[in-house]
Amino acid sequence: MAPRLGWVPTDPLLISYDGWVYRSASGLALAATIAGSIAMGCFGLGAFLGLSVEYEDEWDTIDAALIWIGLGAITVIPTMGLIIAWTRRVTGNLKPFGADLELGTAWAVGAFFTPILMFWFPVRLWNQAWRATSPNLPPPIGWNYKWMQGRHLHWVANTLWLTVAVGSRVPVDTTEWTAFDAGGYLAVLGGGAAVALLLLILLVRGLTARQDTYARIWAGAVPAAWPAPPGG
Repeated sequence: MAPRLGWVPTDPLLISYDGWVYRSASGLALAATIAGSIAMGCFGLGAFLGLSVEYEDEWDTIDAALIWIGLGAITVIPTMGLIIAWTRRVTGNLKPFGADLELGTAWAVGAFFTPILMFWFPVRLWNQAWRATSPNLPPPIGWNYKWMQGRHLHWVANTLWLTVAVGSRVPVDTTEWTAFDAGGYLAVLGGGAAVALLLLILLVRGLTARQDTYARIWAGAVPAAWPAPPGG
């Protein structure tokens, strides 16, 4: 059965020992896709305008490129907020299947705001959810998912996005730049952001579909209530 978005298991109700109920992350995935696509289009248009500069004094085109890239930067704020909320949801959705989490729902938010760790922990969270929803891994998942294969797309998307974000904040002396130089810079910046957003959209949709498929397969194997872990 091909993965698809939007399936929400309700019978039986999937609930963990600490009360976390499984809910499909498809709504958040759709919202992130729409917001991310708008931001991607703005960045892409800014990059195109940067590439279209043919003369050293063509500053009107640079101004237009800056406007579109600025709009992309504004739109990307709600996009990243939705991706953070989505990450928390797909992380918590593992609990009703009896998964022992390396990183829990608190880290699903904090990982995006912690210096240095933001280059690593979001990928760990996404790979944790990807591995734990392998279709041939029945619940209770426990720690069995640790030996499953992660997804390289998660590393590429996160690394590219953070590289562009950090690169855009590096001070650049543009006092002697021509419009042609500025156009090249904006083409790289906008193009990199557009590609990174495309990869993030693919990541969000792919992992959501995989998790819903897993829930559809194994919902009947989940007991009405999991026992609390030792000491829990």
